[in-house]
Amino acid sequence: RAPRPSLLYFNVFLLLVHSFSQDKKDVLKKLNSTLLSMENSLLKVQQNIQNTDHEVKNSTKRINKVLAPHGRTIDEYVKCKTNEFKAEEGLSTNTKFLKEFIPGTFRVYRKYLTDEDIHWKNAAEERKAKYKTMALEHTSEKCDELADQFPEAFVEIQELKDQIYERQRYELQYDYMFYKFFVLLDIYRKVQAFDETREEHEQ
Repeated sequence: RAPRPSLLYFNVFLLLVHSFSQDKKDVLKKLNSTLLSMENSLLKVQQNIQNTDHEVKNSTKRINKVLAPHGRTIDEYVKCKTNEFKAEEGLSTNTKFLKEFIPGTFRVYRKYLTDEDIHWKNAAEERKAKYKTMALEHTSEKCDELADQFPEAFVEIQELKDQIYERQRYELQYDYMFYKFFVLLDIYRKVQAFDETREEHEQ
């Protein structure tokens, strides 16, 4: 004998709930795996930042020791070059964040997101604007003019420049991963709180 309509509906509803919850579990499992992997990567990059920062500080001290008898330091050059590279890498990473990560993330997780989640994009736009201003204030020409004042330390300054670039590259790599991490963590929480059976009834 065929089940009564009400019982048939209930059985179908249970199947839907199971398939929805399984889909939700799969999404959470993948997100959790990605977040754990990113956490490990962040720790590795953090170690690289510490190592390169140590190199920059040591080179700066060595050059300042050479310049000390003349009452001069390389500090302004280090500050200028740091901001130049930070702006350069910051513009690059935030452009990538806006053009690749945000659109891709909205495509994959759109059923769990709302229009309010545009704040991720707005924050990246603000960062990009900040780096644009920084790039105008700390040009390569301006920084190199500061270095030209110290011809006696030319070779050491070239080495220092490479070290500063390496440090800033790691710092911006960390920032890019950090922003991605917290967007995905936010999405993880949204997926956890998402009621798929309610969405089905509302459609």
